[in-house]
Amino acid sequence: MIYDELIRRTDPKLVSFQLDCFWCVRAGKDPVDYFHRFPGRFPQLHIKDLKPGFAPTTGEGPSAFTEVGQGIIDWKKIFGAAKEGGLRHFYVEQDECDRDSLESARISYNYLHNLNLD
Repeated sequence: MIYDELIRRTDPKLVSFQLDCFWCVRAGKDPVDYFHRFPGRFPQLHIKDLKPGFAPTTGEGPSAFTEVGQGIIDWKKIFGAAKEGGLRHFYVEQDECDRDSLESARISYNYLHNLNLD
């Protein structure tokens, strides 16, 4: 995969990455696998969720975005392993959700605020 080669061929002392968890999952990949294979390379995560009923695919189609915690991505697993990946910051993006953007932001915030990683 080209993304993997980009990570492999860049100097970890000079280059870090922001992993977009949605597109990683949508491409049929596991963000946690990237944390294990490339520890410390992902100080930033870009997050949004994948609606139930949308199989991982790189194809086009109707909007598969939903609020964080409302879809099929396993955020507890991802955030539980993110320290190994080097996480320092994460960003929520609310692309094309079915609700008003402020309502979508509230739903995502509440989910993440209450996410228990114990």
